[in-house]
Amino acid sequence: MRKCFRNIWMIVLLFVITLPAFAERQFETIDLGGGKSLSYGYHLPTDFDPEQTYPVLIGPGEVDAESKSGFFWRKNMPEKLDWILIETMSFFEGDAVKNTTKFLDHLQSRFKVEGGRFHVVCFSANSSPIFGVVLAIPERFQSATGIPGHPSTTDKNVLRALKNTRTQFIVGENDGYWRAASEKAHKILTELEYDSIIDIIPNGGHILRDLIGEGFLKKMERMRGKGEKGSSKS
Repeated sequence: MRKCFRNIWMIVLLFVITLPAFAERQFETIDLGGGKSLSYGYHLPTDFDPEQTYPVLIGPGEVDAESKSGFFWRKNMPEKLDWILIETMSFFEGDAVKNTTKFLDHLQSRFKVEGGRFHVVCFSANSSPIFGVVLAIPERFQSATGIPGHPSTTDKNVLRALKNTRTQFIVGENDGYWRAASEKAHKILTELEYDSIIDIIPNGGHILRDLIGEGFLKKMERMRGKGEKGSSKS
């Protein structure tokens, strides 16, 4: 399973100009118990203060010194970073729910997490396992964003777990299957009167290069509070 998602990850990266990770990226490894460990990478906000509270955004990513940084924060970053950005493979290895739960516990002991809950981003093939974890422990997540990405809509009742987790679907206008699937998930969630946004990017394809960095983080800002509901085009 891990090899499969690593291959998917590397294929996606081939579509983007390779740039070095920015200097703030650091690495840590935690003990999961049973002889297992989990490494993760992170970027701290500008002028980070350990006594201050920050929004924490988690995304998939290989985490060693040779790997590239998270896909949507590889370049074009804002001059002032206000988020803690986390990269992990916890969603894809072994008991993903158990491992991610332990990982989130560690992050909450390590950082002051805004609202006591996390934000998560997923895209393309990795969205299925990531949304699977969110649906299993929705109380740990303030928001979940697919860019593009979506949860399974086979059983609508399963999506009721997202009642208190805000969802955001960002998808290209021309992205066929992913647009249709994102629109379907958004429709179900809005019919349930849950907090969901769909953002259809005009003329956008599957890989929304123009949003990498500052553009994406601006869209994440609306996940921090009540903000707008419904659909938008930008």
